[in-house]
Parts: sequence; C-alpha cells; structure tokens
Amino acid sequence: MGVNKEEYNNRTHTYYERHDTAIRTLYHNLDTLLEQGILQNKTVVMFGTSNLASIVIYYLKQKGIQVQAIIDNDSSREGKIVYGVPVFLPEQYMSKEAYSQDKIVLIASTYQKEMRAQLEQMGYEYHKNIFYAIDLPQVMNDYSYVDRTSYVELTDDEIKQVQLGILQKLDTVCKEHGIRYYICGGTLIGAVRHQGYIPWDDDIDVVMPLGDIIRLEEVLRNDEDYSFIGMSPDMEYFDACSLMVDNRTVCDFNGFLQLTSGVSIDIFPFIGVPQGQEEFDAYIKQMRTLEMKKWNLMYDMKACMQAYQEQIQYMMTFDYDTYDTIGNVLGRYFLKDIFPRYYFEETVELPFEHLRLAAPKHYHEYLTRLYGDYMKLPPKEKQVGVHYYRAYWRKEQ
Repeated sequence: MGVNKEEYNNRTHTYYERHDTAIRTLYHNLDTLLEQGILQNKTVVMFGTSNLASIVIYYLKQKGIQVQAIIDNDSSREGKIVYGVPVFLPEQYMSKEAYSQDKIVLIASTYQKEMRAQLEQMGYEYHKNIFYAIDLPQVMNDYSYVDRTSYVELTDDEIKQVQLGILQKLDTVCKEHGIRYYICGGTLIGAVRHQGYIPWDDDIDVVMPLGDIIRLEEVLRNDEDYSFIGMSPDMEYFDACSLMVDNRTVCDFNGFLQLTSGVSIDIFPFIGVPQGQEEFDAYIKQMRTLEMKKWNLMYDMKACMQAYQEQIQYMMTFDYDTYDTIGNVLGRYFLKDIFPRYYFEETVELPFEHLRLAAPKHYHEYLTRLYGDYMKLPPKEKQVGVHYYRAYWRKEQ
C-alpha cells in the first residue's frame, strides 16, 4: 500500500508510504483461531478499547463470532458501550468468582504481558483462555519490511535536536500567521517538571484547534524543509493525529500502523464538544462510529479514505471557537480529554530545552485531569520510552 509518491512529492517535498505487514499478520492470526474452532461456542472477550479492538470485533462479527464483552482497566470506560460491546472492569467480569473455562480473552496491546499476568492471577491460562490476536511487541520490534542498508541512523540526541527544530519552526510559523498551538501531554509535563524532555520520553505532543491545523497544512504546503501529513485526501493517512515532518530525514514508524516518512512531531486536533446530555451522547456515538468505520475498512483503502474524509467533515461542524467545552475523544484518554475552553483561551510560554513554547494558561488543571499528580515521577520500571521508530538521514544528506 502507498500513495502516488510523485504527485505528493511535487506538492510537499516529502515522502510517505504505508506498509501492511502488521495488519496482514492480525487477519492471519484471527483466521487461524477461526479455522481451529477455538472461538466457536465460547464467550469471546476483548481486552482493551483501542482501535485494534474495533478491528478485531468487526472482523470476527463478519465471520459469525460475536464478541460478548470488552474488559478495560480504565474505570472511566466501565459501563460504556464501545464498538457495540459493553465494557467491564477485569476484576468485575473476569474475577475468580465469575470464572468460566468457556471465556476466551483476545489481547492486541503493547501491554500484553501485564494483561496476561492479570488474567492468569484470576485463573485463566495462556493458549487455553488467553490468546494474542497479534503479538504487538514482537511486531513493533521487527523492521524487516524495509531495507535501510547504507542509511546513516540518527542517534537519540540527533532525533531530539531534529524534533526541537520542528518545534521551533512550528512556533515561528504559528506566530507569523496567527495560528494557535499548545504543547500537551508528556511534552507539557516535561516543560513543567523538567524544563524539557521527560528524560525517558522520545516524542513531542502538540494540540491545535482543527481549523488551525488545516491552516498550518496550507502554510507548509510548499515549504522545502518541513511538510505536513494529515487531513489531505490524496494520502493514505487516516489517523486523527497529524504529523509535521523534517524533510531531511527518513523515519520508519513501527506498530500496527506501519509507515515511512521523516522525523516528526504529533499534532492532535481539538474541536467543540456539545454539553447538553442528549446532544453529547449523540456526538460521542457518532464520533466513535465514524472512527470504528474507518479502522474496520483498512483492508479496502479506498473505502477507508472515504470514511476518513466523512469523519473530518463531521468534526469540522463542531467549531472550536463556538463551544464552551472542547477536546479530542478519539485519543487514548477518551472522555478525560474534554476540557473547558477557557483552559486554552490564554497561553503562557514555558521553557522546553532551549526553546520557549506556548502552553495553556491553565496547564495545571489540564494536566491534573489527565494524569492526577503529574509532578510525581512514575516507578523506575515505567521510566522507559514507549514509542517504536527508527530514524535515518536521507542519503542526500
């Protein structure tokens, strides 16, 4: 899979290509479970509410297998209906008291080791009740789908310097054109707690109103040094997170979505969120429906891209500046990622390495909602990077 690279290069001077090794592995694994009869006449349970869960649930449904429940350790999702399936806490649905040998749990997560251990403590057994829909950590460490012979790999410090260069460009362009941006997530924690990168972090997170993202894409359309991957319909890119890319580099992002571009920073969209309960419920349902539709059609790229454009058009009807509440319910934090707009109406500049970057004035309230006591360091075993990519200088560099 890929894009018309010549057409896209002429427009933005960058290179972008998708790879489908991981998704083919997932479908193969599911077909194997079906062929072996492991899921027939069983209570099939999905662990986690990620986009991968949507793909698994949809595919199995097409094959006549209904996933009966989702278990998730995020208590904010307990009691919700996600992908048409009720969500429970693991200790509620899979407890020793509720144990049944007819329950089959499917896992597709980078946290598969912890999930498996949690289930085994409840009496369930690997390869009897617990199966990996895809061994994601193994997939994420396998870069054999590309050949980087003779490329010069960037060091960790060089990657950070490139990312800082992208941030500096972003800050300059946004100030010149009146475009709003805010550092967020781990990058904002890093600015507040470390005045730079969290020591074990390896990426950059930025949030922008959706309309400002579209404006930024237009500004960068003909930039020689930096480019933008995101909303345009002429790319096979369909994640809600856009990328701002340094064109001097090549970067292979490995995971369930495998793609090649350059070293980049993540830019997440914020849109309006309705507050009335009936309208809010309809909004959440439609956002999740469109997200699920997009991911479930990954085997048909034309249909997938049509679903993505449908999703963007729906999101654009919820103008950031019209609503008192804004957010991004498509990310990992789901309903936690909704905030009063006044958090972001004013900005402050915070130090991040040698830069000073825009942050929401109410960053304390924002970070507390997402992380609780964000000034407290996590346990040593959690102080590791969780992103998977390898970066290189382009050969002409």
